[in-house]
Amino acid sequence: MLIVTNAFEYAKNEFKKYHSPVDKNLEESFNFNRKLTTKQMIEGYKFELQKWAVEEFDGRKEAVKHFNSLGDTINEKTLNNWKNKDSVNPKT
Repeated sequence: MLIVTNAFEYAKNEFKKYHSPVDKNLEESFNFNRKLTTKQMIEGYKFELQKWAVEEFDGRKEAVKHFNSLGDTINEKTLNNWKNKDSVNPKT
């Protein structure tokens, strides 16, 4: 049974319920896994971060520009390293 004081409150709650953004990948947000090392899990996070940034800002240059404007010292090489997971799989 719903506990609402009036019709407006009910309508407002229903609107919020159906029109609030839902993170469909919430369960996949963190790659915590007992079979992975902390380094591997951090690399997975960095990979997803660079992927998101490139998509969000329409490319590496724009992503770097954005983060630099916030005081970050990230560069395109860093994003590329994160994409290739270089610290977990160093090139020999």
